[in-house]
Amino acid sequence: MEKLKNSKLLAVIKWVWMALVLAAVVWYVSRNYGEVKDYFRQVHWLRFPLSMLLMVLAKAILAQVSRISVAYEGWQPGYWKMFSFYSLTQLGKYLPGGVWHFVGRFGAYKAENFDTKKSLKAIIAENVWLISSALVVGMCFLLVFNAEGLGGYGIHLPGHSRWAALAGIAAAWLAGMLLFQHFFVSAGLKPLRQWLGLIGLLLLAWLLIGLSYACVFPEINARVAGLAIGGFSLSWSIGYLTIFAPGGIGVRELAITLLFSTTPYAGLSPILATVHRLVWVLTEVLLGVVCVSVDAILKKKEP
Repeated sequence: MEKLKNSKLLAVIKWVWMALVLAAVVWYVSRNYGEVKDYFRQVHWLRFPLSMLLMVLAKAILAQVSRISVAYEGWQPGYWKMFSFYSLTQLGKYLPGGVWHFVGRFGAYKAENFDTKKSLKAIIAENVWLISSALVVGMCFLLVFNAEGLGGYGIHLPGHSRWAALAGIAAAWLAGMLLFQHFFVSAGLKPLRQWLGLIGLLLLAWLLIGLSYACVFPEINARVAGLAIGGFSLSWSIGYLTIFAPGGIGVRELAITLLFSTTPYAGLSPILATVHRLVWVLTEVLLGVVCVSVDAILKKKEP
């Protein structure tokens, strides 16, 4: 009974949080209408479909990461099947409760007669990979492209110290991934080539997602791309770990605004975060529609 009460309370908190986020967006747009209007005049409309295309490519890679997670536990689904599972279940994270994408994925695996314990291990492994890689990419890129801005938070890293910190973060992550692979994942380190490929896929996915975010900036250059990759990756991990915010809504935007507060884009950051959230959601909805449509066509063709 106590568990039920707590779950209902959490659901209420999430609904209230979504309402507050919506109210904050409306308030911000109304107070900064001139800036919002000027922003859309500065950015060519082709940037938005390009941002969506980069997101689609990243999602395609992350679906392969999901496929690797179950392959380590002994199941080898086809790529389209996993891409469909991934795309459709991702929509569940926007429902109040914040766990429906996990529930949906677990249900999809169960429908394929995939062992319950192995399903849980695959889902846990996938999320450990995603969160840890996002944190590492975020910290490393911000160290490279916004080390001066860290001074605003009382963190001062001269050149050699910065690169030493970057190398230490990357080495610690790789060591942690090796230990996790050895002690938690059923396949261990036997398919070492596949494990190295997994590392590459995770890094490539966050690079593409960060570049997708960079596309909504008024100007794009190397510094903007680096800031976008670092800031978005780190803020995504913070939003993902915040259980009361479905899909990290509001938390991700707040985190990225704070991360950019010491950059030239501080004033524009709330607009950029909101616009890219719209790109993100539209991309996931579009992929969901495509998967439902293709699955329906394939089902009709079955004898």
